[in-house]
Amino acid sequence: MISRDCDKRKFIEAVQEKEFREIIRMAEGEDREVNSFRLGKKPKLKESPMEVQKWKNRKYSMKEYDKFVGAFLFFMRDGVRPDNISDWDFQLFRPVCQKLVEKGQFKAEVMKLFDNLG
Repeated sequence: MISRDCDKRKFIEAVQEKEFREIIRMAEGEDREVNSFRLGKKPKLKESPMEVQKWKNRKYSMKEYDKFVGAFLFFMRDGVRPDNISDWDFQLFRPVCQKLVEKGQFKAEVMKLFDNLG
C-alpha cells in the first residue's frame, strides 16, 4: 500500500510525477490493497475501550481513503468530477492533473474544473 496510514496527500505525492498509465496502475493497486486490507477482530469494549476507539478510527479512515482512491480513479479514467468527493479532496487532484497537462497527457481544459472551488 502506498499509504498504510490512509494519508491522501502521500498517495497524491506518490503518483503526481508518473505517466498517466502508471498513475492508473498505481491507483488500481492501491484500491485493491485497501479493499483487501483486514482490520482484524474488533476489541472488546470492556477490556479495552481505547483499543475499540482506535479500531473504529482506523475503520473510518480506511473507508474514507477507499472512497478517495475510487474517486481519483474515476476522475482519471473518465475526466468527470465524481459526485461523492468534497471540494477539499478534489483540489488534491490538481497537482496530478497539472503534471499530466504539462506532459501533454491531459487537455488543459481539465484545469478549469479546479477553478472557483472552496
